[in-house]
Amino acid sequence: MAHSGINTFTTYLEEKHRWETQKQSPVAGGTAFSILAAVAESGGRSSLTEAQSASGMSFTNFADAIKRLQDMGYITIEGVPGSEAVQLTQLGSDVASLTRNPAWRHGRCD
Repeated sequence: MAHSGINTFTTYLEEKHRWETQKQSPVAGGTAFSILAAVAESGGRSSLTEAQSASGMSFTNFADAIKRLQDMGYITIEGVPGSEAVQLTQLGSDVASLTRNPAWRHGRCD
């Protein structure tokens, strides 16, 4: 069976696992989930500069993560170059809320 990798709970689990692995390394920086969380905490919209700063990611890693989040339908980018803002989609907002749920963070689904 082919795995599309888009909008699936498996994708969430894979990213969560990657995040858990990376957070053990002090030089790893953030993840795509840290971008979603940062934008969610700012009311669902944030400038790209603020989102990158909050994520703790290098420019290259941040750009790759933003592209992935856009491709997966979690965010949109709005505005003119130099003043772009990240906007969570409904799906992105839903995923961000899952990442803040203690039961999901600890692998419990009850």
